[in-house]
Amino acid sequence: MPAVKVISLERSADRRAAFARLNPQLDYEFFNAVDGAALTRAAVASTGLFAPGLDYTAGAYGVALSHHALWQAAMASGEPLTVAEDDAIFREDFAAARDALLATLLPGWDMVLWGWNFDSILALRVLPGMPAVMAFDAQAMRAALAGFPYTTARPAAFRLDVAFGLPAYTISPNGAKKLTARCFPLTEFRREQTLLAEPVTNKGIDAALTNHYGTTDTYVCFPPLAATPNDKAASTIQNGRYLPG
Repeated sequence: MPAVKVISLERSADRRAAFARLNPQLDYEFFNAVDGAALTRAAVASTGLFAPGLDYTAGAYGVALSHHALWQAAMASGEPLTVAEDDAIFREDFAAARDALLATLLPGWDMVLWGWNFDSILALRVLPGMPAVMAFDAQAMRAALAGFPYTTARPAAFRLDVAFGLPAYTISPNGAKKLTARCFPLTEFRREQTLLAEPVTNKGIDAALTNHYGTTDTYVCFPPLAATPNDKAASTIQNGRYLPG
């Protein structure tokens, strides 16, 4: 499988250095993210990929465009592609464990999440019409991140209903085609979700994907093969500026 594509701003030297330090065993290459700081409303509108008036920061637009570009690359290559964001931390055995798990899936799978944001829920489609919903101790997870790469628990794939965050995933060419068609153009929505105090709204592509995981052949790896501290204070998406005008 091709090297992991790590979405990262070309100007983010510190984040790239941290990723390299934390993932020395990983076969990867940086993918220069679309820089939201350089976008204008006219440029965003010209893509045809976003409904007007989305509650997206400039960074959220850049991230969505970056994932979209990599989905197009997967379709063009005809091969599955593993994508990560530059705060992801991988298990040392990621490549072997990923390939072994993908080999267990039936042909036609669309996407597999290798990790998710631990400060929200994970819902699995373990029984027809009745997802199992889990919550996590995000603070304890962050405290344990130093040892995470060395964990060896055998992972399994479960059909996914809801997860937030896109620290790492593998998408098939057909999955890229399907999710491009279903996600874009990105639009506003509001949806109640089990165990969440607030309704889910579209503030980023990871939230938009929650509308489609359950209707596609998408899986999540449990326990995860990738994790993220999901540091909101350092997030250019959650704390970033909005497009001018």
